[in-house]
Amino acid sequence: MGKIAQPSFKPKRRADRTVLRKRRYRGKLAANGQAVDVRFSLSARADCRLRFKFDALNGRSFLILAQTMGKAGQPSERLSLDAYTKSGDRITSDTLSLTGYRVNDDGHFIEVNYLTATVSQVMKDAAPKPMLRLWFRGFSSFRNSPTKTPLGTLAVWGSSDGSRADEMSGCVTLMAPIEAPGSNWVAEADQFLRHMHQGLAFAHGARLQTPRLDYVEGKTFNTTFFSGVGYQQEFSVQHFLNHDPFIAALVRRYFEEGPVPEVIWIGLRWMQTGTTVNEVRFLTAMTALETIIETVLPAKKGSTVPKSEFNALRDKLVEVVDKEDGLTGDQKEIFTERIKGINQKPLSAKIDALFDHYGMSRQDFGMDEIVSLVKLRNTLVHTGVLPDEIDIWDRIILVRELVTRILLSEIGFKGRYCCYIGGQHDRDFPETPQLP
Repeated sequence: MGKIAQPSFKPKRRADRTVLRKRRYRGKLAANGQAVDVRFSLSARADCRLRFKFDALNGRSFLILAQTMGKAGQPSERLSLDAYTKSGDRITSDTLSLTGYRVNDDGHFIEVNYLTATVSQVMKDAAPKPMLRLWFRGFSSFRNSPTKTPLGTLAVWGSSDGSRADEMSGCVTLMAPIEAPGSNWVAEADQFLRHMHQGLAFAHGARLQTPRLDYVEGKTFNTTFFSGVGYQQEFSVQHFLNHDPFIAALVRRYFEEGPVPEVIWIGLRWMQTGTTVNEVRFLTAMTALETIIETVLPAKKGSTVPKSEFNALRDKLVEVVDKEDGLTGDQKEIFTERIKGINQKPLSAKIDALFDHYGMSRQDFGMDEIVSLVKLRNTLVHTGVLPDEIDIWDRIILVRELVTRILLSEIGFKGRYCCYIGGQHDRDFPETPQLP
């Protein structure tokens, strides 16, 4: 019987301090096209990080593995592991890397790390339906209602009394609607849970590191472990006591309109880059905004005049440059490249176009505020120095608010959310038009 906690729709609370009990494994570790025999113990405590402790290696095996470590500044070679316990449990990984080695009177020893590793176990009793569960670090959420979806029943669970950033404290679970949902169910369920993962990270106000993914079908319990650390929460968009409306919006968006474009989530990850440097906070938030603009905004909204009209003007200007005898070839090339880009609207105009594109309220975002964001962005990028008269914190809050409104529009959210302009308070989204 497997030693990972038995699957249930509601996971065990944090008081269960053992994720994977220590077991002995025996198998092959492959490097440089050569496989060596290894024996080791494997366990995972409450932090959900795999701990390998290898037995002593013979000299030949040790040399084969030690050569994969490489030099400082170079990537190490990946090692492949395939090993079993006596009872038939299995661990596989092709992302191990050597992090250290030592030689003493007891023998030759290695230390490894992993990016991903999958532990497969056989349970005593079969699960009634297939289940996929993605775990989070540092996630809080309060008694959310299970949600019926075309792929099965969805449940979001998290700590209701707070959690530390690196603590495994929540998950999103999908249980199949029937015992045999078909061969495509796992891939489709995985895509849906990834969508929920990104959406919940948005609501949470920080990246949600995923230490573990469980897949249960019949008597098989597969757990994939992911390396990484948790992120500090900054500005939550939805209070953890009220995630139900957010969850409902994410589900509706996925099954009625399809997944949110990946570039939107990329923008979110830019904004959620963990840092304590305010200049970096501002620039990554602006990068998130520009990432979304350049991909989502229709081309005609980013151009000063229609492309068909500009082409003729561009050709005339290029011709003038080509005929100028006083310019060198390199100078002509520089001017020609500049001419090709002059039809692009300035970033401030593209930001302004976002409000019409998404039908968002312009409250807090007059053109003067938009221009000030762009000017500060350009100053920091080109000089690296924050002007003394600038209060960057207000600008950080302002640009994050705009990215928040874009994402709320993308998922079709309607309800109350946390706004931080002028201090934290709740606002309606979409905002109710103000009467004259």
